[in-house]
Amino acid sequence: MQKQFSSLAEWQKILDQAETATRDLLYEIASHLDHGYVINEEERIEVDQHKAFHFYQKAAQKGDIDATIRLADFYSEGLYCKKDIALALNLYQIGIDNN
Repeated sequence: MQKQFSSLAEWQKILDQAETATRDLLYEIASHLDHGYVINEEERIEVDQHKAFHFYQKAAQKGDIDATIRLADFYSEGLYCKKDIALALNLYQIGIDNN
């Protein structure tokens, strides 16, 4: 379930606390940055896959399997990282093993 943000100020507050966030919140931050998010008619979170990669890494380090799989996507394509098929396959296997 995705958190609903009422303003960019609320979003910024979440980002400011991201270093101590749970893996679920880190994944959610990454997902919003990866795909963008409309807060209201006037405010939106713009796509920033470079930052998304960073937050997926943090979430994966805390054991989030969805983040691990998304990281594999980044590594398999070389998006904001050096392309590394072996690492991508390893990350996908972690996802498979953890269903």
